[in-house]
Amino acid sequence: MPFFGARDGAGSTDELTMCFDFVGMQETYLSLARADAEPLANALRYRPDPPEDGHRATFVRNHDELTLDKLTDGQRAEVFAAFGPDEDMQLYGRGLRLRRRLPSMLDGDERRIRMVYSLLFALPGTPVLFYGEEIGMVEDLSLPGRFAVRSDMDWAAAREQTREPGALLSWVRLLVDSYRACPELAWGSYTVPDPGPGARPVLAHRCDADGSTVVALHNLADAEVRAAPVLAGPPGAELVDVLDPAAKPVRLDEEGRAALVLAPYGCRWLRTA
Repeated sequence: MPFFGARDGAGSTDELTMCFDFVGMQETYLSLARADAEPLANALRYRPDPPEDGHRATFVRNHDELTLDKLTDGQRAEVFAAFGPDEDMQLYGRGLRLRRRLPSMLDGDERRIRMVYSLLFALPGTPVLFYGEEIGMVEDLSLPGRFAVRSDMDWAAAREQTREPGALLSWVRLLVDSYRACPELAWGSYTVPDPGPGARPVLAHRCDADGSTVVALHNLADAEVRAAPVLAGPPGAELVDVLDPAAKPVRLDEEGRAALVLAPYGCRWLRTA
């Protein structure tokens, strides 16, 4: 693909090996605003494959404005209403102003914050984390313009969280370690199965590599959801939880479905045993 900078226009990556997935990012916010995974699911289903040795850089926030230029006017209005209703939060009529970080946009709901970061690390590609997100930093509105989200790293909070096993920093460390332990997520082929009847808030995607499978499920709603994606595996096959190895394995039923209940803003990474 030419976006990856091949001089010959073919499938090589001799100039640029990674591109940000702006479409996936924007559809993520639309899905979050609607508590409906279908916009993001469709973006993944129709996302062109990168060339060999190329990668998509997945992200939910960075140091520039959160551009929403790929959405329709109506879709942008939905995202504005959910995450930036005030005019001073909006920029150029197509994005949210730089003066908000992700934890603020999610109203500090740590369940939702943890789920979104889990989604970031589970999506096919290479996750990109904006500094300070690992400790839940928010913007400093006493600073002008874009510097509100470019404030100094809060090292005091970082030191405090290193002493708290249940802190957000520990969760992000778990995600980093789990991502590294699951090359299927980065390099495997992926599919986006239907999450099951009545489970539209759930994004389910499956990544396969070298005979191993990881299935990630994320509930975008503030309500319990029963998901049952068809994984086409043998009945009785078991999937173990990557993020919580002590959790009870999920067993495929006679139809090859992985039936389970996801808590509000719940997430699971399941791997073939």
